[in-house]
Amino acid sequence: MGKIYNGVRVALQSVSAVFFVATIAVLVINVLGRIIFNRPLSAAYELVALCVVTFGSAAIVICAMQEGHVRVDVITERLKGLPKLTLAYLSYLIDILYYAVFCYCLYAYGYTKILSGEVSDTLKIPVAPFRIWMAVCITLIALVKLYQALKEKKKHDAAENQERLSREQKVAMELEAEAEELDIELK
Repeated sequence: MGKIYNGVRVALQSVSAVFFVATIAVLVINVLGRIIFNRPLSAAYELVALCVVTFGSAAIVICAMQEGHVRVDVITERLKGLPKLTLAYLSYLIDILYYAVFCYCLYAYGYTKILSGEVSDTLKIPVAPFRIWMAVCITLIALVKLYQALKEKKKHDAAENQERLSREQKVAMELEAEAEELDIELK
């Protein structure tokens, strides 16, 4: 699962980088055209908007994959065990449901754009693929949240095992100390 996760992340980073560079190129060409030739790029606004939708959607997924979103966890950090896991699962469930509804709306909106054949104003680029791209990215975020929820369970189990081992080691050390005391008293 980790290889797929990293592969998707690298692919999204590549797409994001290409469209980010394209945005910068369009802006530079627009500014230079305005300054040098007194003729700006006529479709600059359109191209920049389409590029930003593309790299912005990918960047949001990358941020979710790297757990880079701001998360207020003052309460959950103080909890231990099952209450902490329950609260984490509830949070992930709300996230997944939100992204599922949002994703459905974006797919429906993209489908209507396909049916209507809507295109951009200047260059006549179909906008439906960009709407569908946004929906795909939101779907990926929902899947990332599901993956993170499963990782949370593994992390919880590992912490419980560590705590159990720690208690067992403490008990073993106490028993060993008592045995040494008894051994000393017997001598």
